[in-house]
Amino acid sequence: MGFECALSATRGDRAYQEDSAIFWPGPATFAHDLHLPAAQEHAVLAILADGMGGHAGGATASETACNAFLAAMAGLIDLTPFRLERTCPIEAGPQDDDDAGERHETTLTRPPPTPPIDDDLTAALNVANALIADKAATDPNLAGMGTTLVGASFANAALEWVSVGDSPLYLYRDGEIALLNEDHSLAPALDQLARDGHISREAALTDPRRHMLRSALTGEPLDLVDRSHKPLALTPGDIVILASDGIQTLEASELARLVTANRDAGAERIATGLIAAVERMGIPHQDNTTIMVVRKTA
Repeated sequence: MGFECALSATRGDRAYQEDSAIFWPGPATFAHDLHLPAAQEHAVLAILADGMGGHAGGATASETACNAFLAAMAGLIDLTPFRLERTCPIEAGPQDDDDAGERHETTLTRPPPTPPIDDDLTAALNVANALIADKAATDPNLAGMGTTLVGASFANAALEWVSVGDSPLYLYRDGEIALLNEDHSLAPALDQLARDGHISREAALTDPRRHMLRSALTGEPLDLVDRSHKPLALTPGDIVILASDGIQTLEASELARLVTANRDAGAERIATGLIAAVERMGIPHQDNTTIMVVRKTA
């Protein structure tokens, strides 16, 4: 199993950076006596969060979420209290061509006796949410802070993920790019209104409510969680992109064109090329943009 990873970021027109991101190459970077589930023993993790709540709050929320998620997945935090014990709605996304377009809500009660890695991902998300609640409760200056989060695990040549918010997760394969996770902002609803002819495309794109989130890590119970329903097999040449929503300055067709142009040059060239393209757009009030690229090499 081989993966090449790279990260690039820009503050855009913001005076501060509220995004956080972490790559983890696997348990070998921690103590050798960690007892991890077999499915995680050789996992590469990519974690990205886009904070909100002002300079201090947004940056703190995103950094807290990434660090807590990593610690949980690395076995440094007991996940048992954070596994799904109560019934709650989980949005399960399509994983391959057979599942495409068949999004539905699945009700979960208790995890199976030996939970697959996606249950660990959900538990790690709950850890991150709980730690954000703790920080906000102990510091009045952090009241109202929150963050998106997308966490991706690459193990056994397959991808699994969990996400909350509007930070996109893309798969590039054979010249085409596809969004894998659910967008928990109001953007999809506005875009549907435009497709149905109720509003113009321009109105959908400029609506001030477009980036309002329906779900985020704020320390409160999560309204929506998107997670992989089964592992998505990856083949050499596949490219997975995690990003904050600033990347949406670029249309999907432009994303695909830029990745195609740089795919043979490696993950770093892809990441820096996408950030450069965002900066060239010169959009007023451009949001922070962070891009993580994971390229399957063997």
